[in-house]
Parts: sequence; C-alpha cells; structure tokens
Amino acid sequence: MITSDYVNVSINDKVQQLHYQYDDEDATYTFDEDIKIGEWTIKKIIKLGGPKISAYKYDFKNYLEFAIIDKNGIFRIKTWFYK
Repeated sequence: MITSDYVNVSINDKVQQLHYQYDDEDATYTFDEDIKIGEWTIKKIIKLGGPKISAYKYDFKNYLEFAIIDKNGIFRIKTWFYK
C-alpha cells in the first residue's frame, strides 16, 4: 500500500515542509525531489530497514538508509539506526 503525507524538516535553521510517499511493500520513503543541505545532497528515496515484526517495543535493528552525495560528487550510503 502506498500512502502520502508531509513532514517538516529543519535545514540550516529553516523549516521546510516536504511531501513524500511511503511504499509499505518496498519499505521506502520517496520525496518529490532530492534534499539539499549546503553542498550535500540526500537522494529522494530513503529505505527503511530492519525487522518487519519484533517481539520488543524498541528494536535496535531498525534503520534508515540514505544515499548521500557530497560536493565532490562522491556517493555514500549512510545508515541511521533508531528505536
């Protein structure tokens, strides 16, 4: 199932409202455009990872996976774990 919503993101002390779609089957957030922070670019597709089902209230294996490009065009995958 695909859902759509908005999220407020603080970038360089400015709050921007960004529109995204979430695809439950692929576990991906897709924003309308890439997110630019200074000279960095976060690609518009962000993957949600970790276990689909957990017996625990907080599962430390959950993460978001970002594709980031720096000012020199170097591409990296950044994984951010969360509760």
